[in-house]
Amino acid sequence: YKIRLRYAMATLLFFSKPISDFVLGDKVGFDAKILESNDRILLIKPLQIGVDSNISVIDNEGKIFSFYVFSTTFTSSKHPNLQVFIEDKNYYSNAFLKPQKENKEDTLENAPTNNKPLKEKKEETKEKEEETITIGDNTNAMKIIKKDIQKGYKALKSSQRKWYCLGICSKKSKLSLMPKEIFNDKQFTYFKFDKRLALSKFPVIY
Repeated sequence: YKIRLRYAMATLLFFSKPISDFVLGDKVGFDAKILESNDRILLIKPLQIGVDSNISVIDNEGKIFSFYVFSTTFTSSKHPNLQVFIEDKNYYSNAFLKPQKENKEDTLENAPTNNKPLKEKKEETKEKEEETITIGDNTNAMKIIKKDIQKGYKALKSSQRKWYCLGICSKKSKLSLMPKEIFNDKQFTYFKFDKRLALSKFPVIY
């Protein structure tokens, strides 16, 4: 992580755990110390302008946090980082700490048990798949519960009077615009069209 410092200004690094120790790469260009009133806060201050270095901080759990620090002055267009809050999501574990022994018996006791045979699991999955049907194509598919499907809808063929014969003649709707099937699942109403009759894509229903 990069931390921008400012000459003649102090930056505070806040850690979630108490700081055990720290290693500063350049003790001539920078000064750092743990606050006496709060061992979770590290103070770092540049002593020179235009210098850079690194600092590694070790907390009381042995986690190591490494930072790249560099010093700027008032001529810089960017503001310095005067307060930095550190989260321990990413860190390097201390190689000198001994790993704690895990209790295998407790691990086995607390592990979730699932005594169902593999065949029974497959049958349950198959039953769930049989309860639903998939509609749509590969790019836009969805599952519907079979028992919720309600059918019996019909699309009535209609004819429209045309302007080119002054409204006297009429022309029937195109077969490609007629839905092949209409049904709902207590939530949506679905219109199924014949792909072979569609010139490009399905018609849009408003």
